[in-house]
Amino acid sequence: EKATAIVAANPKILGVSITGTNRMMSKALIKRVRELNPNIIILAGGYDCCYAPIAVQYKPECDYIVVGEAEEVLPSLILEILDGKKPANTQGVISINDSDFMVFEVFY
Repeated sequence: EKATAIVAANPKILGVSITGTNRMMSKALIKRVRELNPNIIILAGGYDCCYAPIAVQYKPECDYIVVGEAEEVLPSLILEILDGKKPANTQGVISINDSDFMVFEVFY
């Protein structure tokens, strides 16, 4: 099982690209990884996460969802997470740590 292999590798962050063709499999994988190890930080991106109104459906299953092009926000987001920080209210990212209401600019 893929989720068992992922958890056995003990990653701090699991990155998942979600698209229309793998949406169901990605959701099942995220759910199973979360069941096996709720401490793994799940970061999602991909075509299904291109627009905030669509991407928000993956919260709270995913800790962070990159909306739009990841090149602008992903490097600093990963560094902050690896430094033990809990990034919130970051432009181009939906996070479980965000304020209840956040308006942000998406990088396209």
